[in-house]
Amino acid sequence: MLNTRTAIQAALVGGLLAGVIDIGAACAIFHAPPAPVLKSVAAGIVGREAAHAGGMEIVLLGALLQEFISVVAAGIYAFASMRLPILIRQWLIMGILFGGACDLFLMHVVGPLAGLHMQTVGAYGWWANLIANMLTYGPPIAFVNQWFARKSQ
Repeated sequence: MLNTRTAIQAALVGGLLAGVIDIGAACAIFHAPPAPVLKSVAAGIVGREAAHAGGMEIVLLGALLQEFISVVAAGIYAFASMRLPILIRQWLIMGILFGGACDLFLMHVVGPLAGLHMQTVGAYGWWANLIANMLTYGPPIAFVNQWFARKSQ
C-alpha cells in the first residue's frame, strides 16, 4: 500500500515517464517531430498562432506543461489508489481505463476550454489518440504506482 511519501514519488516518476511516452506516441501518430507536438501543447495557454510562431521557448513551455499535466494525472491515480487498492492489484486494466479517461477529459473538456479545435469524435485522429493513451499513458502511470506500492511493503 502507498503512503503519502511513496504516492508523491510514484506521481513524479510515473507522471514524468508517461509524459515522455505520450509525446513520443503523438509524434508517431501524427508523423511529426517533437517540436510541433510540444508547441501544440503550449497552444492551450498562448493560443494557436502564438504557439506555432514561437521558438524554443514555446517548445520548452509545451514540454513543461506536458510533464505538469502528466504528474498531476499520476498524482490523482496514486492518491486514489490509497483508497482503492484495485488500482494497484489490477494495475494493467485500471491503467488502460485511466489512460482512456485522461484522453477523453483532455479532448472533450480541457481542449475546448482552451479554445483548441479538437479531433472530431470517431475520426482517425480521435481513435488513434484514445487508443494510444489507453496503451501508452495510463499503464505506465499504473505500473509505476504498483511498483512503489510493492516496494513500500
